[in-house]
Amino acid sequence: MRRSLGWPAATTLVLLLTLTGFSTWLVKGTVDHQENRLLHERANEVALVLKEAVESLSSQLHTVGGVLRATDGDPKAFARSSAALVSASDGHDSIALLRRTPQGYRAAPVSGAAIRRQQLVTGPVAETLAVASATNRMVATPVMGAGRDRTLGFAVGPPASPEGTVLYLQLTLGALGPPTGVGTSPFNELHVVLY
Repeated sequence: MRRSLGWPAATTLVLLLTLTGFSTWLVKGTVDHQENRLLHERANEVALVLKEAVESLSSQLHTVGGVLRATDGDPKAFARSSAALVSASDGHDSIALLRRTPQGYRAAPVSGAAIRRQQLVTGPVAETLAVASATNRMVATPVMGAGRDRTLGFAVGPPASPEGTVLYLQLTLGALGPPTGVGTSPFNELHVVLY
């Protein structure tokens, strides 16, 4: 014998299913909101870290430029004032004072191994140097190269550097890889950051 569900039981079942669906929707909306808020907070933290790093680089380049202006471009003073910028990379990074020539920009003096003395710089770096020489703010190159040969450069022109020159710092970025402290390092949950 088969018993049918009475209208009170059916109404209760529909009501419970409706409440369950609404509760699920509400919890999902709350979780999505919290995830978006957390992602926004983390993006703000990353932006602050990058902003501080860029301001620090700009300050250091301005300091080297001030030493060059004060010493009338003395290569020894340049080497002393720029040593801290390239020492952390075991010489893979470089800082150079470049002068514009008809063919591009020629480097002298230089600290670090990435740029050689009297090297002629052309291409995207020369384009960045031209922009830096026409403005009073630091200008960045695009990320150049691939794999472990990826580099990023920063340039400042006058008044930070002596008239007719541009100071250029080239940093080696290295290859992309997994984070070293998975799960505990800062920003470990972020996979890509565009700034």
